[in-house]
Amino acid sequence: MIQFCRYAKVLKARGAARITLVCHPALKTLFTTLDGVDAVLAFDETLPPAEWDFWTPPLSIPFYCRTRLDSIPAEIPYLRADRKLAERWSSVLSGYCIPSDLRVGLVWKGNPRFENDSERSLPDLKTLESLGSIAGVRISVAERAGEDEAATPPPCLSLVNLGPRIADFC
Repeated sequence: MIQFCRYAKVLKARGAARITLVCHPALKTLFTTLDGVDAVLAFDETLPPAEWDFWTPPLSIPFYCRTRLDSIPAEIPYLRADRKLAERWSSVLSGYCIPSDLRVGLVWKGNPRFENDSERSLPDLKTLESLGSIAGVRISVAERAGEDEAATPPPCLSLVNLGPRIADFC
């Protein structure tokens, strides 16, 4: 969804009068920042009565737009964090990092209830130990799954467990 939502602006430029994006609930807030989208609905919400002339799965849009390597929409950024949330997170992170740190948000486990979680989650935090060898990197955990591992990370990882704070920002 994140890769293909950029086509909303392309579809608008090609004459779509109104675009409604239906997505996973966790993506709804992010997708409200997307240019070209008139409404964002989570797939667990009740859809309004049919008001669309066409619908398509997002991965089919490049086909319908006859996309080739040289015509992939590349206007960056096409998504932005909510400004107020970004300011709040910046304030939180400034308490953990020195200005020269490269701040890396890390999620190594997804939602275990997601249909293909086994294909996108890593087995454990040890898989990422080599990140600890990069000087000046401060890693923060931005998800609830795996918090038990984050409480006792491998010694080489400079890890700040922000998972418990996620609910403060939702």
